[in-house]
Amino acid sequence: MVDASVAAKWFLTAPDEGLVAEAVGLLQSFAKAETQLLVPDLFFSEVTSLLWKAEHRGRCRKALAEAALDRILALGLEISPTTPLLKSAVRIARDCGCALYDGLYLALTAREKAPFITADQRLVRVVAGRLPVVWLGALL
Repeated sequence: MVDASVAAKWFLTAPDEGLVAEAVGLLQSFAKAETQLLVPDLFFSEVTSLLWKAEHRGRCRKALAEAALDRILALGLEISPTTPLLKSAVRIARDCGCALYDGLYLALTAREKAPFITADQRLVRVVAGRLPVVWLGALL
């Protein structure tokens, strides 16, 4: 499982962007069917928002943002609906002191007993030892 912080690095590859190689390596592993990637349905809204913000702030051109969105939609990621996760996500968000959308990823991780890969070091720290969360930088 990955979150939008990882997916953004698949496309926003400016020289000052960290962890791009790790993120792209994960995507390549998925493309070779070596890795499965599960995402909650909110993943697509989050990625789209990140791309729009990057375009709005001049970090990427409109054409790149649109092409990135097309590619994300065409990847064939396994999608899980978030509605069944809401109660668990709220509990996790309360317990960990994280945002609800992070709680949704964490609830899916808990339900699936699958590792969750994120570029968000703060999130990794707040859930350390509770759930299988992996910082993207630890992959290589």
